[in-house]
Amino acid sequence: MKKSRFTETQIVAMLQQYDSGMKVTDIRRDKGITTATFYRVEKIMAKVLLLSFSITLVQR
Repeated sequence: MKKSRFTETQIVAMLQQYDSGMKVTDIRRDKGITTATFYRVEKIMAKVLLLSFSITLVQR
């Protein structure tokens, strides 16, 4: 599998900027990625968070 250009910390920081109200165009321009890449990363991270949340519920 291809190695990610960004670390997990950098990806989380991008998503936090988005959640705080920063426009996708500004984030992608700053990081040098396409809009499609941003939304693909957002989708993947949403699945990871959902999975970790469901694992936490099962462990309780």
